[in-house]
Amino acid sequence: MAPIQFGILLIPFQVLDVVGPVDILSSSSITYLKKNQEHIGEPLEFANRGLDIQFHYIGDTMDGITGTANCTIKPTTTCATCPKLDYLLIGEPYADLFLNVPDVFANFIRDRVDGLQGLFTTCSVNWSSQQWAVDGKFWTAGGAIAGMDMFENWVTEKCGQDVPETGYLALDFEPRDVNGKPVPLKTSLRINN
Repeated sequence: MAPIQFGILLIPFQVLDVVGPVDILSSSSITYLKKNQEHIGEPLEFANRGLDIQFHYIGDTMDGITGTANCTIKPTTTCATCPKLDYLLIGEPYADLFLNVPDVFANFIRDRVDGLQGLFTTCSVNWSSQQWAVDGKFWTAGGAIAGMDMFENWVTEKCGQDVPETGYLALDFEPRDVNGKPVPLKTSLRINN
């Protein structure tokens, strides 16, 4: 099976909206799980069920963008040269972009959305009592940490609970379900009981 092609649209955004979810995905990858298994010195029977994933950081040019905390992220591709994607993540843009989305990004999303298996967004909103909402292939989280929870849920649906749990235990991340309640961890994978 071909690797998942996962795009991250590089607009000026709240950095944790993107970095948190991408770290959940990366920590659930076959590559990460196999390195983790080498580190602990015993096989993780589920390592091959991890995500086979390639990330594409998509800019309007190859110049870096600056997100919150003056964090600069460099694109690996542009809207014009980006390969076919399976999934796309859009972090919460700065307020001025809500009213004036550059054509290059609006056109990219419009041109790609039908071919995507999923489109994820994270933003600071209070439109629901739930942490995130799913409508077909559209997943929207109500904030940065809710976005991490949303991605943990997505990875669990694709790979089973043990795959993302291994990664987020290393992050000291305790995911919540869609209602904001802690997700029970498997005792056998807890580092500190």
